[in-house]
Amino acid sequence: MRTLLFISIVFFTVFVSVTSGATFAEEKDVHDEGHIKQHLENKIEVEKLTEEQQRFHYFSMHDLNKDNYIDGIEILKALTHDHGEHPTAGPSTDEGEAERLVDAVLDDLDSNGDGVIDYSEYLRRQ
Repeated sequence: MRTLLFISIVFFTVFVSVTSGATFAEEKDVHDEGHIKQHLENKIEVEKLTEEQQRFHYFSMHDLNKDNYIDGIEILKALTHDHGEHPTAGPSTDEGEAERLVDAVLDDLDSNGDGVIDYSEYLRRQ
């Protein structure tokens, strides 16, 4: 299943340079009001969100296809995107590093081993 996931990532994702400090669902990421505001395009007052609401919006904004799961492609996009504050040198072809990053997140968060992260698995990490 992970091989299929990796093949999907290779064909459907443009790889960008990834730093060793890339994280997903870390406490500092979840409560980054500026980051959440950028994704919600100032549609809501982020500073008034409860901690639980911040967690939900962080998960929701990375569930790009809105299927209530975070898959490998969505993890990779979360780890490699930027909003212009850290421009990259361009596309990277280091698929091995991308695969290791995605696998590390899945190993940490995907408690039932189905290859995706649901909201309850995500909450266990918080």
